[in-house]
Amino acid sequence: MQVHTRSERVVRARKTILEMLASSVDLSDAPEILTMMKEYGASAERFPEAERREIEVKDDNPMYLRDYEKCVLCWRCVQVCADDAQYAYAINFSGRGYETEIGTFFDRSIPESTCVFCGQCVGVCPTGALKPKREFLLEQGIAPEEITVMSSGRRKRRKK
Repeated sequence: MQVHTRSERVVRARKTILEMLASSVDLSDAPEILTMMKEYGASAERFPEAERREIEVKDDNPMYLRDYEKCVLCWRCVQVCADDAQYAYAINFSGRGYETEIGTFFDRSIPESTCVFCGQCVGVCPTGALKPKREFLLEQGIAPEEITVMSSGRRKRRKK
């Protein structure tokens, strides 16, 4: 058997998939995918009427943020949290079709789940959907020592 991975049909399919992905997901922190888009000549503007994923950033734990607007549902974080490494099973897919997203069982916060804060899910995320809190704060121009935690668990900027 011969498998052709660079045929015209395969290249066209990959390009279309990349264009659909770029039309609905923020890929600004996904260098691997951006490199593939350049390689295949894919344009994020090909599908201007595509519905963008708009999901609020989840800041429910002291270690990392979950920005699922950037998630491409690659399964890497779910795999490493489950059978591939940690066996914690803290996160999994929820929903179906366009409503599919990564989440915890019964949509609980990360500290209420079986998460052990190993950080392996953050390490395998190719898009920055899971990001260390310190890195996120620095990107926002906020030094971590400027942040105080209010009793509700929300954060606010300290006044200097």
